[in-house]
Amino acid sequence: MLTKEKEKRAAELFDRIKNLNDADIEKVDLFVKAAEMINIERQKNGDIQTPQAS
Repeated sequence: MLTKEKEKRAAELFDRIKNLNDADIEKVDLFVKAAEMINIERQKNGDIQTPQAS
């Protein structure tokens, strides 16, 4: 369950996403891909633990 603060932040982010143009969406996509690559490298190095689905 989200707290009121997290709900407010999520709503703000959603509003910002709705107003992005195509160039901004491409930048966000590249940022997400980079973050995923960093997380994969951290997992390989044992730097972070990810929850395992059961």
